[in-house]
Amino acid sequence: MADVKYDERVAIDKVLYWQFIKYNTLSKLIHKEYYNNPSEIINVYIDLYQILITIHRYVKIDNYFCICAIIINYCAHLRHFFKKLNVYANIVLVYGDKSSKNITQFIPEYNTFYKNRIKSNGKINSVVKSNMELLRKLVPYLPNIYFREGTVESAVIMHDIIQRKLIGIAPSLVISNSQYMYQLPLFSKSVKVINKSNSIKMQEDTTYSYNCNNALDAYLYEVKDVVLHNHFNQNTLSFIMSVLGLPKLSVLSMGMNYKTALRISNSIPIGYEQDYEVIGEVYNNYLIKNKIKNKPSVESIINRFKGIDLGYQYSLYKLLPEYSETSFLNKLEDKEAVHYINNNYFEKCPIYLDEL
Repeated sequence: MADVKYDERVAIDKVLYWQFIKYNTLSKLIHKEYYNNPSEIINVYIDLYQILITIHRYVKIDNYFCICAIIINYCAHLRHFFKKLNVYANIVLVYGDKSSKNITQFIPEYNTFYKNRIKSNGKINSVVKSNMELLRKLVPYLPNIYFREGTVESAVIMHDIIQRKLIGIAPSLVISNSQYMYQLPLFSKSVKVINKSNSIKMQEDTTYSYNCNNALDAYLYEVKDVVLHNHFNQNTLSFIMSVLGLPKLSVLSMGMNYKTALRISNSIPIGYEQDYEVIGEVYNNYLIKNKIKNKPSVESIINRFKGIDLGYQYSLYKLLPEYSETSFLNKLEDKEAVHYINNNYFEKCPIYLDEL
């Protein structure tokens, strides 16, 4: 592994607080996504993996337990925002560590960049583990805030919670900048996603949102810097992602340009966008028609699709023991214990309990 350079000047608490989406930005995006969908309740999902991966580029720590405190303060930040709109926010913290082989059995290189980043920074990794343990103990005492962990992609876990209605039925808002997450609105139609750059060096706010009507467009704009001017079948996104790749997750393009990928996707029959056998047949017909003999092969396309497609990955997730584990839904009540923890662990980085 090549030597890794860390930023030794910026403390990780500053990096974490930078992840907070400002209220004026939230206001614009919430109005855009929910202007015709009034609701008294909203279910907010926070992709913790994407937030925490950011701090592994740093080594300076001013407050040991600031990670746990700031995560909870982010919940308070969001709950206070929605309260001003007369909307109550249920909040689910989701940490999918991607350690399952559900994806890597098809795409061995999947997420290697982030995995190596975590392994190479033992100092921060140790601090994260300690804070996660404290978060597990504290969250059950916080009203309508849940902490769901798993070994698969966070998007798969979120999809499961929504499909099984584990925290009730309400509009779903996801906060994540994962490239894998673009699929979620297509599988859980109520989902709106807010994507905020996790780079503290960005000089401008690059926060934006997407939904089931423009997820494909948003993906192509991020990965290929392409603006679509024609409407394409959004449900073919899994195939498009399979051949064009997920660069931030170490999944490279299969050597196909986006125009060819869109052309092939147009041949996928409506209703069969997640059928890997049909997709393999459509791709094979493309090879035959255009007399293409070079790779990628049909088999490699199908394997890549199985690794990326959220629907296929969800079917594998349901076979894991963690799928049946729902103890994260259990809530406890002990205000004195919460204040004790706050006073003893978070003296230098207090939790905004009044906003919860």
